[in-house]
Amino acid sequence: MVELYLYLTKRDKKGMRIIAKFLSKEQSAIRITEDNITNLSIPINILNDINKKIYDSRMMWEVWAESSDSYVSLKKLLKKRGYKNIPMSAQPEIMTLTIELDNRLENKKPMIQKLADHNM
Repeated sequence: MVELYLYLTKRDKKGMRIIAKFLSKEQSAIRITEDNITNLSIPINILNDINKKIYDSRMMWEVWAESSDSYVSLKKLLKKRGYKNIPMSAQPEIMTLTIELDNRLENKKPMIQKLADHNM
């Protein structure tokens, strides 16, 4: 099991906030919507708090879920994607849960750009 971070990122990539942290199986970065957040099997009282935080931040922030071995490796991945102002601490805004989630989110395959042959 690895840590699954549920976090908000600013649409202009100039900020990041951690909402919650769970234990889960491996999950690549996926954008969370109202439809797929229920697939995380989060307890209903915590899910209500998370949904309120997401609703209050919906204009400037996007919700993501991603697993990582540690917060340091998550920060490296986010910096590589161009995000700035990443918090120094992994302390989530809502809570850290030590329960294991049965996440059924789709692991999407990354798009790979094919190199065109320009020798014409």
